[in-house]
Amino acid sequence: MKVILLESVVKLGELGDAVEVKPGYARNYLIPQRKAVRATAEAMAAVDSRREELLKQEKARLDVAKVRAESAVKELTISRRVIDEEGRLFGSVAANDIVQAAEEHDTEILRSELLMPEGNIKNTGEFTIPVVVHPEVRFEIEVTVVSDSSGELPEESSISESESTDSNESADDETSTE
Repeated sequence: MKVILLESVVKLGELGDAVEVKPGYARNYLIPQRKAVRATAEAMAAVDSRREELLKQEKARLDVAKVRAESAVKELTISRRVIDEEGRLFGSVAANDIVQAAEEHDTEILRSELLMPEGNIKNTGEFTIPVVVHPEVRFEIEVTVVSDSSGELPEESSISESESTDSNESADDETSTE
């Protein structure tokens, strides 16, 4: 399907380019996100007439992205429980965890802007996570995953036993007062 881009799209084209994409990509992403329109003669004329307005909008988005990149926190530390000496984590550090940690430092990052091609972080250590806030603006965040100071994981059986004995004792206290 041939579409006309209304803004720059990574690895696809610049504003005003007529590109060929798969129909599903156009129908499900580009057109609903208002990043493109179907390539018709009327659409070409409309894009040409609005080109200056669209260029101003694109420049404004670029300026906002540059400011966000400059003011963003560049280092984050996240603590998680560790299950063994090798530094493997109980659970993992996902993109949402990085977004929340950045928000705690007054930095706005969207989950979709984080590039984590290897998936979630599953070990302790230092990791470099690229952030793409605009097709032309990228920066990196150094994420350090450290061991939580709480030590080992509690045993499930000891927790359930202590909870059950506490609930039994409170039930006995209530019946004895009546």
